[in-house]
Amino acid sequence: MLHGFRLLRRPPPTHHHHLRLSITTVHHLDLLLHRCQTPKQSPQIHAQIILSGLRHSPFHTASLVSLYSRHGRLSTAISTFRSIPTVYSNTLLWNCILRAHLSHARPNEALRLYLEMRARGVPPDAFTFPLITRAASSCIGDRALCCVIHAHAIVSGFGFRLHAGNELVAMYGRIGELGIACEMFDGMSVRTVESWNTLMSAHALGRDFRGADELFGKMVSGGGAPRPNPVTWTSLLSAHARGGREVEVLRLFDEMRARCEESPTAESVGVVLSVCADLGEVDYGRGVHGIVVKMGFEDYVFVRNSIVCVYGRVREAGDAERVFSEIREKSLVSWNGLISSYALAGLCWEAFEAFTRLEREGGVLQPNVVS
Repeated sequence: MLHGFRLLRRPPPTHHHHLRLSITTVHHLDLLLHRCQTPKQSPQIHAQIILSGLRHSPFHTASLVSLYSRHGRLSTAISTFRSIPTVYSNTLLWNCILRAHLSHARPNEALRLYLEMRARGVPPDAFTFPLITRAASSCIGDRALCCVIHAHAIVSGFGFRLHAGNELVAMYGRIGELGIACEMFDGMSVRTVESWNTLMSAHALGRDFRGADELFGKMVSGGGAPRPNPVTWTSLLSAHARGGREVEVLRLFDEMRARCEESPTAESVGVVLSVCADLGEVDYGRGVHGIVVKMGFEDYVFVRNSIVCVYGRVREAGDAERVFSEIREKSLVSWNGLISSYALAGLCWEAFEAFTRLEREGGVLQPNVVS
């Protein structure tokens, strides 16, 4: 048995039924790949693909690469990718292995594979460049490298497409080239709300709250610009928080709840809670804590960490401990949040006690320099 799936038998060799059975086999394999949920099922489906004579199918190999990557088995994904002969290689397969490396935080290797892909003559497509722009801006923030990737996108005819354009704006924003990001945005012939939000995020990363306000003003004034959505508001809040305008963040959050028809995002709540911790706004923080419970954001670890910091920094040790104890999978960030919030509030004994608990109960988690 295939852990919940019915195993496929090898099709009989009868020539009369060969075509019909081959189509049926492909259909069932596609179904198995779609329904695969656990790491134990992946190699069994892989074996079925080999037995069915589809081991050199780029589509099925790409699906397996994605499957292994999703289950945390990057080395198996790489060996599966390398097992297919070069003559069968196609852009879909290369995109999958590039995405696998990015999802495992290996942007340098993704870039090396991109160079290999070009050297082998495999043509990139509209899905390749968003992956590579992300890799280029994530690895070393090299402006020259990002410009080369940008040039590749233009020469290949994808530089002015919507999705690639959004990623180029994001790329320049991530490496701190806000001016180029704005030029890219202004040069886009078609822009969606995602495009506007990408530039808003670039302003937030650059701590440019004035530019964020100006962009937001264009969105609310109409004139063809899309209306702000919760993602827009989140980046606006982040821009002001990063720019040291904590009081303005609280005002904007109240305005957001009054004007935006959609619910706030967990990320926006996290920003506001961090500001509450910095300002010592326990009453406002308690109100936001109520929103967290109402919106079902309690399972977001970064939200709970922020709540711990709010209560800890205003010397509400009992509430901080209670929220901390409710975090199911405590990370080192969770422990350090508790320790540092106590320390900043002058609760030295509580901070020391939390530190010793981390040493005693943390298991693989042990105090670091921050602790």
